[in-house]
Amino acid sequence: MTGRLPPVGYANDLGPEGGNKAEELVAVGTPEQVAQNPKSHPRKYLKQVLKQHTR
Repeated sequence: MTGRLPPVGYANDLGPEGGNKAEELVAVGTPEQVAQNPKSHPRKYLKQVLKQHTR
């Protein structure tokens, strides 16, 4: 992985954990919306990537 987020218009976060424990839809929406959802585990990574791309 290059550490870069491909251009996407919509993201789904399945969880609350990974693998077999990804049983529910935790967050859905644009990457910006998912990054603001406190239940989303990937939110902190999305925030970092989005911050880098909004400079």
